[in-house]
Amino acid sequence: MIKDNYICYDIPKLSGYYGYDAQWIKIEKIWYFRHVLFDIYHHIPIVELFTDEEKILIVREFIKENTKQKDRMAIVTDLKIGYEDIMEELEFKRQ
Repeated sequence: MIKDNYICYDIPKLSGYYGYDAQWIKIEKIWYFRHVLFDIYHHIPIVELFTDEEKILIVREFIKENTKQKDRMAIVTDLKIGYEDIMEELEFKRQ
C-alpha cells in the first residue's frame, strides 16, 4: 500500500529480526532519502519512507512506528552516529 511518502507491505507475521538502511534515491529529478526496514529472516521489505532529509528523529520514529516492542529481537544497521542510542532506547539487540 502506498500512502503519501510511505510504501507499506502486507506482511502477516514478522520475525522480530530487522535490517534498517537509508540511501539517496532520485525520483523525477529530485533527490530523497529512502528509509527501508526489512525483515531479515523472511528476506522481505516491511516498509519504506521517502523524506527530504535524514534526521535521527525521523529514523527513530520510523523504526518505532513500524516495529512492535514485544517483537523487537535484533536489528542490523550501519554504524552511523546516533543509531546506537535509538536502538538502545527501542530495546533492540544491535549487530
